[in-house]
Amino acid sequence: MVFLQLAIKEEVLKAPSIDAIVSGHPMYIHIAVHYVRPRQVTYVRDALQGIIHELIDADDLDLEADPSLVGCHYSLLQAP
Repeated sequence: MVFLQLAIKEEVLKAPSIDAIVSGHPMYIHIAVHYVRPRQVTYVRDALQGIIHELIDADDLDLEADPSLVGCHYSLLQAP
């Protein structure tokens, strides 16, 4: 973790502007993505799993999958 902090600090200190950091491809982002991704997957699954199951199991919820019907319902919602 210290390595990642040092990489971020070096990248920020050497950048000529904030835009250069945002629009560039800093090396620490590539390292951080591989470090953080597995932990995020578990957290997101644990955080949203109950809500998703509650929605799927709701008796009064109609999850229509037919594109022609979805488009029809969408048009009705958009009408004034």
